[in-house]
Amino acid sequence: PAGPDALPRHAYGVVNLSEAVALFDQLPALTSVSHEVPANASLPTTEALGCHYGLYYYSRAPSADGTSLPNTVLTFEPSVVHDRAQVFVDGDEVGTAYRAAGSKDIALDGTGTRLDILVENMGRVNFGRGMTDHKGLLGAPPLEGAWSLRCLPLRYAQVSALPFVAAADNLKGPIFRRGTLQIKSEPQDTYLDTTSFEKGYVWVNGHNLGRYWPTMGPQGALYLPAPMLRQGANE
Repeated sequence: PAGPDALPRHAYGVVNLSEAVALFDQLPALTSVSHEVPANASLPTTEALGCHYGLYYYSRAPSADGTSLPNTVLTFEPSVVHDRAQVFVDGDEVGTAYRAAGSKDIALDGTGTRLDILVENMGRVNFGRGMTDHKGLLGAPPLEGAWSLRCLPLRYAQVSALPFVAAADNLKGPIFRRGTLQIKSEPQDTYLDTTSFEKGYVWVNGHNLGRYWPTMGPQGALYLPAPMLRQGANE
């Protein structure tokens, strides 16, 4: 027999992401668990803290006397970074380590006082020897000192409640952006073109649509089915 008719699709055009908020400015609102790691102690696994998905934010406590970070090189091995780590000094990104890309050296130039590392859990291996796949930074911290760890599960209720404001160019670090799509008639299937994006997640009307990372490919769009949309305003 003949297959069913194709569902109607529609190109809704450009959605202006006119509102924004910086992740680092909203850490208390996004945190589900926080944990202090004293100097010379190993970092706990995120599973031991009950944090099984999302992002993990590690921060090294600045020196009490305001001493700058050392001029050194941090080495991130695949056995330590699970799965992708962005390194920030005083809020500015200085490098990224990705588990699948192998060992990565990230240099600190001796300036700045605060070292932050944001680690993304990109999923778990569910077969073979890799099934015990702890997430976050494993073992000793990458630099001596006292550290803190925050688990950021990125639940929609947390993200949607953030104080979005008109997008500005002076926001540092990862940024949440929000826009509105107006649909005048019955919604139809469509696709979200992510080819101009960098890396992140998409929520549509409270639904986690998926992740995007177009520079890695091969996917450059996310399928957005009609039932996730509604007539009128869509977030």
